[in-house]
Amino acid sequence: MLKKMTALLLASSMPVIAQDSTPEQRNQLNVTLYQNGMALIQDSRTINLEQGIQNIRFQGVTPQIIADSALLAGTDINVLERNYTYDLISLEALLKASIGQKIGLQLNGRFFGNMGGPFFVNATLIAVQNQRMVIKADVPGETSQKILALPIDQYGDLISFDQVPGHLSEPPTLSMQVQANAAGEAPVTLTYLSNGFDWQASYISDITSETSINLDAWVTLQNHTDVPLNDARVQLLAGEVNRAMPVHQLRNKMMQDAEMVAMAPPIEAQLENIGDYKLFTLPRNISMAAKQKKQVALFNAERVRVEKHYSLPLDLSHSIKRVKARVSLKLSNTSEAGLGTPMPAGIMRFYQQDHAGLRQFVGEVRIPDLDKHETYSANIGKAFGITANNRNLRWDSAGWLQGELELINSQKKSVVSELIIQPLHYQVDKEYKRISLCEAPTDKQDVKLKLNFRPVTGGPKLVSVSQEDNGACRLSIQLAPDTRSLYRYEYRTS
Repeated sequence: MLKKMTALLLASSMPVIAQDSTPEQRNQLNVTLYQNGMALIQDSRTINLEQGIQNIRFQGVTPQIIADSALLAGTDINVLERNYTYDLISLEALLKASIGQKIGLQLNGRFFGNMGGPFFVNATLIAVQNQRMVIKADVPGETSQKILALPIDQYGDLISFDQVPGHLSEPPTLSMQVQANAAGEAPVTLTYLSNGFDWQASYISDITSETSINLDAWVTLQNHTDVPLNDARVQLLAGEVNRAMPVHQLRNKMMQDAEMVAMAPPIEAQLENIGDYKLFTLPRNISMAAKQKKQVALFNAERVRVEKHYSLPLDLSHSIKRVKARVSLKLSNTSEAGLGTPMPAGIMRFYQQDHAGLRQFVGEVRIPDLDKHETYSANIGKAFGITANNRNLRWDSAGWLQGELELINSQKKSVVSELIIQPLHYQVDKEYKRISLCEAPTDKQDVKLKLNFRPVTGGPKLVSVSQEDNGACRLSIQLAPDTRSLYRYEYRTS
């Protein structure tokens, strides 16, 4: 141990070698994208090392790197120090770094109140503040040096510097001070977390029949940074990974700045479990240019079984006209239904072909993360041809509820529509009460209506009655094609 400490002390007294590692030295790039705007980047390179202590400047890291997450792994090297240079070259940065030093100025005639010139002066930079620079210079026509405060962008046509200060960098640079036990080429892997990335799933569902869809799953990859990641092996982690503190992102602006590129051919991603999350590995390497949005295939499934439902939410205590039925497609993520694969959260868009074979957009939903064996009902819109009109005739302090319900099916097919009848809310002796219009045994089997609900015209078939967890009654009614049906209902609370 004492020998090792002595070696380090001796090495630290020697001049430190510095060298750059560029993206051209890269052997492999692995990028894992998370759904919280973060990426894990594993950058493998071959670098030339000298024996002893040296600084390796890794160019091509992302500007939004989380610097304290950086790790460097390699054989026979020890990392002594790491530094991230995010102070990039700019005019203001160069000026601030040159305070107390000589600079060259080409002043235009506006400074002297005429259009003469230009005038070249050598000056000592004293301060830079509020877009002004304070200099001490010999000014043409003056017998002694003057202290001048000049707006940076108005009077100086040219500002020259003798050198670029060492702490400024053209690209963002991560510097690692390492000690190598031997000289020669060495494979190393730089691993770090970075903000400025995102991925979202999206789905294209072609409705092929009342009970079937064809589903194509895509993922949109977004690189909001100024650094391209070329020829990268991309993996996608589905699930919510906890962060120690919230990260504020200007997503809307980033998305406006991003360039959208064409979709890649559909080749399915590989899926594996990693801890409590799902990891999708894309089947080929991907290049993500700076400020780019790209879509690639995740998986596809044909003839996925779905259940189509029409529902009409109704509050019978109020009159209401032209309630359009909600259209939903119930999806079961099982192999029996034609799926059975984890589906990351994202937007699912639905299309249907017209008589000419053209695909028409018919609705979209944002689905949550759906694991195997989960179900989800996608409310894709409201049916034009299924309508309810409720006319409340009586709802009084005596507790009487009476009215008429008109159901219209203008479609050329028979449909089962579900009436979702909300519980009644009323007040008795300044006490608010809530009562369901159906009753169910403990096991919720053989649910019965409390409401006297009878057809006047049309007489559509009442298929079933069930009760929701919130007390609403779900009445499934068979509506014949192109018909108008009228019901009367009556109920008394006490």
